Amino acid sequence: MNQVDRRPSGLAELSTKDQKLDVRAHQRTYEGAYLRSSIGALSFSIIVIKIFSKEFIVIGIIFTIYGLLLFIVSLLRTRNMDLYFLADDKEGKSVVPGAQDNDSPENEADITEEDTYFRTSGNIVLLLTAITSVCYVLLFVFLQRI
Repeated sequence: MNQVDRRPSGLAELSTKDQKLDVRAHQRTYEGAYLRSSIGALSFSIIVIKIFSKEFIVIGIIFTIYGLLLFIVSLLRTRNMDLYFLADDKEGKSVVPGAQDNDSPENEADITEEDTYFRTSGNIVLLLTAITSVCYVLLFVFLQRI
C-alpha cells in the first residue's frame, strides 16, 4: 500500500495526552457548533423550498446561502486553532499553559508573561455577526414584499 505524505497534525506538538484531550474538547464544542448550525440552516432551507409555495422560495434561497456561509466559517474555524496560550519552552517544544498536565506540573512556572500570547476568535464572531445581520435584513425585506 502506498504511503501518503501528510502535513503533521497541530496536535502532535502538544506534549501530554491531557493537552490533546483539551484541544479535542474545544474542537467538538466550538467548531462543531458552527457545523451543526450550518446543517440546521441548510435543512430548514430545503424544507422551505420543498413545502411552501413559490412566493417563499426566496426565503429558502437566503437560508441556503446562510447555511453555506456558515459552513465556510466552520471550515475557517477548523483551520485556525487559536484558542490557547502558546509558548515555546526551553527545549523548543510547544506548551499550553493552563492545560491539565499530570506528568510535569512545573510547565506553567517556566513560562513568562512575554512568552505567551492569546488570540480570541473575535474575528470569526464579527464575521458571523455580519453574515447573520445581512441575511436577516434580507429576510425582513423579502417578507415585507410578500
